[in-house]
Amino acid sequence: MRIFLLTLVALAAIGAAIGLWVIYSGAYNVAATEPHTAFGRWILHTTMENSVRERAEQIDVPELTAEMADRGFDHFDSHCKVCHGAPGVEPAPIGRGLRPEPPALSDAVTEWQPSELFWIVEHGIQMTGMPAWGQVYSDDEIWDLVAFTVRLPYMSESEYRDYQQADQPQPGLPAAQPIAANERNSDTDQFSQPTVVEMTDKLKYVPAKITIQPGGTVEWRNTSSLVHTVTADAQKASDKSHVKLPPKAGSFDSGNIQPGGSYRKTFDVPGQYRYFCIPHEAAGMIGEITVVEN
Repeated sequence: MRIFLLTLVALAAIGAAIGLWVIYSGAYNVAATEPHTAFGRWILHTTMENSVRERAEQIDVPELTAEMADRGFDHFDSHCKVCHGAPGVEPAPIGRGLRPEPPALSDAVTEWQPSELFWIVEHGIQMTGMPAWGQVYSDDEIWDLVAFTVRLPYMSESEYRDYQQADQPQPGLPAAQPIAANERNSDTDQFSQPTVVEMTDKLKYVPAKITIQPGGTVEWRNTSSLVHTVTADAQKASDKSHVKLPPKAGSFDSGNIQPGGSYRKTFDVPGQYRYFCIPHEAAGMIGEITVVEN
């Protein structure tokens, strides 16, 4: 018995020594370009799967209606498609560069119960690119997303395009633009030419930093194939340092700006403004505006 215990202690000591060597030697490659080993992938996935199921057991699932799915599409198309893709839509470059690689939800959704999907969306998954959307969205909004997501395995490419077309302005009618509370009518504004900032497929505001005079107007134009936002609201940021406002200035949020869309805002309060794009905050899509007197 003594020999057996000594053997266990020796094996544990050897295992600990190997573990410390891996940690401190830098031998383990943490690059996202390096695939996980089969054993490492099994450990991570099995741990995640059991953790989610244990914590989602007590969640009550509402009836997931078609109306909820219609509302949930907007969030999916704006925030989920970029990493997971969609029927007939490949993930954007940022999604293809993540490790572990985000699953195609049309296939992966069938492995999870609606309560588990809700938990994943609300809390996110550590050591992946999956954010905790519960920080910025209500339970009702998350259930809307789940209602849409569970329909993906049965959705064709043409059906997904139908959702996209239904979410676009009717032909011949101007797109409705979000208007900030203190935004001036461009027809009467003393500054007839706004300063233009483009939102690109490279997940950048171009230019990222601009300087304008008080009363100047900025127009953000979405020249990309993705949905973007212009958001200066600390309550909606995963990192509050991504938002900065002068003391007397109020927060603002453009809402989702579809490809080809635009958003204008006039700035009257001098100072520095820092804003971000909600779906691409983690990718560093942040801009700054400095409003100064001549």
